[in-house]
Amino acid sequence: PYTDPDRPIPPSTNVTAQTSGWIWDIPLFDRRGTGHVFSTRYTDEDTAKAQLMAYIGGEDVDAEPRLVPFRCGYREVQWRGNCVSVGLSAGFIEPLESTGIYLVDIALRWIADFLPPTEGMTSAARDFNQRMSGTFADIVDFVKLHYALSRRTDSDFWRDNQNPDTWPDSLKEKLESWAYRTPGTFEFSGLPQVFGLTNYMQVLYGMGHLPDLSGSAGRFVHHDAAKAQAAQLKAAAEAGLKVMPSHRALLKQIYAGGFQRPQQSPSSGPSGAVMMTR
Repeated sequence: PYTDPDRPIPPSTNVTAQTSGWIWDIPLFDRRGTGHVFSTRYTDEDTAKAQLMAYIGGEDVDAEPRLVPFRCGYREVQWRGNCVSVGLSAGFIEPLESTGIYLVDIALRWIADFLPPTEGMTSAARDFNQRMSGTFADIVDFVKLHYALSRRTDSDFWRDNQNPDTWPDSLKEKLESWAYRTPGTFEFSGLPQVFGLTNYMQVLYGMGHLPDLSGSAGRFVHHDAAKAQAAQLKAAAEAGLKVMPSHRALLKQIYAGGFQRPQQSPSSGPSGAVMMTR
């Protein structure tokens, strides 16, 4: 719980790397939801708990962590006979990129699509298992990407995860393909891919993994126009921040009576509008 009821609430989850995992910090209205995901191959429960409590500090004095063990992986055969594993019974990767609800939803949709009215259970199970295995493999690639691109070398956990020998072959192929070009939309054209072009670009470029485009410089000649547009977007975002309420103030308004239309006079124009010219 917050010790200060007026403490600012960030509008996003914060994730902080640790020596053998990472800590999440989810700001809720009346408390913070925190947890430490760690690998027992590299540390123990007491050390992980101490790291979590050190991160929390003295603000959440009533916090008492509880251990939630889980196994990473997924069933290669999720539909067998007339039984189908859905949700946690099918598999769990890790909560770095939360996919649990998606996996339940897409599994139910595919069961409804593939379930035969009479005959054909074997082919239905085959098609379902292929799609779900592909979906889980795509999630593994994207989660592993966060670790593979890390430059942190202060512990065996990070060094081992950076070792290409621990990468799936499919992730190796992706990174090899993107060494001298940017990812293309054609590579993310449909299921079972969970994460799309923008997801990969945000992690790749956010972690400094940029392709060598020196051989195709002629394709990127509009530098000044791109910088000008980026400056406009930044100015629009900064103008919006000046008129928007704080996250805590907005949540208080929602709790009190839902979203309310701002008051304005007929001649004042839109309240809080951001104008941008091109």
